[in-house]
Amino acid sequence: MKKVRMLAAMFAVAFYPLGVQELLADEGRIPIFGTITISQAGHYILTRDIPDPAAPAANVITIAADNVSVDLNGRTISPAAGAAGISITAPRKGITVLNGRIVGGAVGIISGSGLDPVSIRIESVEVAGQSSNGIIINNGGYVEVIGCHVHDVGAVGINVANSATSFGGRFIGNTLERITNAGISLNGLLAGEVRGNFLKEFGSVAGGVNGIQVSEGAGVNAGGNLVAANVVSSLPSGTDDSGIVIATTSPNNLLIENVVTRNGSRGIRSLADGTRLERNVANQNGSHGIEVGLGATGAFNHLEENQAQRNLAAGACGIFFTNGNSHTYRNNNTRGNTIVGPTAAACGGGLGTNMDAGGNITAP
Repeated sequence: MKKVRMLAAMFAVAFYPLGVQELLADEGRIPIFGTITISQAGHYILTRDIPDPAAPAANVITIAADNVSVDLNGRTISPAAGAAGISITAPRKGITVLNGRIVGGAVGIISGSGLDPVSIRIESVEVAGQSSNGIIINNGGYVEVIGCHVHDVGAVGINVANSATSFGGRFIGNTLERITNAGISLNGLLAGEVRGNFLKEFGSVAGGVNGIQVSEGAGVNAGGNLVAANVVSSLPSGTDDSGIVIATTSPNNLLIENVVTRNGSRGIRSLADGTRLERNVANQNGSHGIEVGLGATGAFNHLEENQAQRNLAAGACGIFFTNGNSHTYRNNNTRGNTIVGPTAAACGGGLGTNMDAGGNITAP
């Protein structure tokens, strides 16, 4: 009997070749090997490259169901000139896209503007060579973009918005290079995280854009975000663009330990109420290192231990206040800028009731 069992085991190993064993290991994942519309929930895996950019202008993968996971499996999607690599249609939640490349086409990943709020996680995806946006999520509900590489695209690198209300999300550890328009545009982000992103060479075609912009969306409940440890530089291509911008109706954000240097215009702009800017480096920009306020808008910003030096364009300051709306600044280093006085840590036409709380280092 023991010998019979051993023979049966040997027969089983011989009967299932390696390919079948690998298939069994992928049990539960549905293979994708060509243009497809996914209309049922499930875990899908790309089993080969889809490399024909000369094909008819159809989106390569269309997601038309909730709770869909697409593993690109290290492979490459090459959509046609007018198409998207991955398109999300109808109200969708629980979408995951990870681990592969989308090269060429009009857009890398897109969700339609008429959807209910979209919940999506995009991780470890390279998006390159699109004629328009790299990643664009319209009507975001909760969006995560983590560890992606977006480069050489013809419009915005990562563009997330909601036309009706705010959205949540995390944007962590992404690299964006050679973007012709803005780098990361988050229009309506509430209580989100923008951390550890690396941006360089953006704004080469569009003028006056921003590396990272956190803005108001519909003007409802946006703000309260953490923007931390990002590295942002527009040059050499973006000669009139700013590094990080917090727009007027996105209040109460924390900007901490960002390195924002060699941007064509301002390093950091806080145009909203209640921003705390702490331990940022805003050196060698084409205008002010840090600019606070927009005319009479923006109040109660607090600046602590920032380094804003050697901003050497005509009229550039380390810290520039456009108004006197009760801002506070202390322990900042603003040496070596074009405009700086022996006792003034900040400049601007509307210093007003702003408080120099001491400890600032200025000229010489």
